[in-house]
Amino acid sequence: MPALPIPSGTDGVAASGPGVLYGYSVRECAVVPAPAAFVLRDGVDAAGEPRVFCSLGAGGVETRTLPGLSFELGVFVDRTSGTPELVLYPPS
Repeated sequence: MPALPIPSGTDGVAASGPGVLYGYSVRECAVVPAPAAFVLRDGVDAAGEPRVFCSLGAGGVETRTLPGLSFELGVFVDRTSGTPELVLYPPS
């Protein structure tokens, strides 16, 4: 499966069903730089189990490799502040 770009904007399901996540890249892309944060949850809504927490400073960028993090129900992107834009890296 190729990389999954997740544009800035509303929260949502990035992938449904079971899978494995090997990493992500994220950047804060607000017009006026501001801190940003998000949670990747195992599920289809904000009630899903939190699996990854990320906070960025104003204008921040981060790329993180994960050790094969399993998701059972799907990957839900829960943006908690700012305007983060993400790319998720599932296995190919």
